[in-house]
Amino acid sequence: MKNLTFETFFIQMLHHKKQEEQCRYFHHPANGDDRLNFYIESLSGFYYYFSYKKGILSVNSNNPEMKSAFEKLQKSNKIKTTDKGKDYEIQWTTGEIVYHFKAKMQ
Repeated sequence: MKNLTFETFFIQMLHHKKQEEQCRYFHHPANGDDRLNFYIESLSGFYYYFSYKKGILSVNSNNPEMKSAFEKLQKSNKIKTTDKGKDYEIQWTTGEIVYHFKAKMQ
């Protein structure tokens, strides 16, 4: 397994030309809330889940390379504060959250 940073892995995943999605779910509430959820599943069987709400990006995947890259992120790279004092955070979420999101979308 290659030693990738989370950022590098995420960029490679998004630009992988041979990998086509077989399953996609997107959810954006109509009430104007700053929230977005999406789930993609590749033909190889790996899934990727992302949920953004109020400055927090929650992620989950069954891809061991992605999980390993995320776990190697230092805490200082998981929370960032903008010049205006707004905090943004990335966190690993549970597979149970992913399961419930998929069930709601099907």
